[in-house]
Amino acid sequence: MNLINQFKKAFAKNNKETENLVTDLKGGDSGLDKADLSGPIKDFIESYQNFLNSLSLDQIVAVFNVLMIGSILLTMFSMSLLLVGDYLIDKFKLETRWPRFARFIRLKQKLNKHLLMYYITILFILCILGLSGNIFMFFSKYFS
Repeated sequence: MNLINQFKKAFAKNNKETENLVTDLKGGDSGLDKADLSGPIKDFIESYQNFLNSLSLDQIVAVFNVLMIGSILLTMFSMSLLLVGDYLIDKFKLETRWPRFARFIRLKQKLNKHLLMYYITILFILCILGLSGNIFMFFSKYFS
């Protein structure tokens, strides 16, 4: 009987704490409904625009090239991780060692083919954007 009373008291205490938490959240005392999550993003965009406005055209070209090369390197890194993963699966013969996971390994390899095509497409798009952006910046510097 004593154990049942202890459970009832603990349940009542937890129930009361839960009700207090729910009323706090509904009442708006916590400030969750007033939070503006877009504020830091807008501040970052404004500071980045101010940064770009303070640069010369040559510096803007350098920033553009750094961003493009960084994007290309990230894409190539993702592609190499896919290829290394497939190589390791083939080298250690994981499909034959663990037949339970063979279905998942085949699914991963099928997804890797699609992801590889996606990354190759992204790589070509980035190269075309980088090349056209540099050509545009070259002509806008010397012919404006």
